[in-house]
Amino acid sequence: MFICFVQRIDTSNVTSMSLMFQFCELLTSLDLSNFDTSNVTDMNCMFAGCVSLTDLDVTIDKSSVEDDEDMFYNCPAGNNY
Repeated sequence: MFICFVQRIDTSNVTSMSLMFQFCELLTSLDLSNFDTSNVTDMNCMFAGCVSLTDLDVTIDKSSVEDDEDMFYNCPAGNNY
């Protein structure tokens, strides 16, 4: 259910994804391949504390990002990015 919900989110006008999934400790897999991140400037701690997240499908356009500090803090999926 969560995956279906995430794929329907229109992120084309989003400027901050800071803390978006922070501390989602039970999350193991996430597909964000449909996310439009071209206008995002803040990804600070976006996946911080996602201690069980090991499978992450995401293509991130970071051309506008100004702050991505601790984006994957304490998140195993961050090892791939």
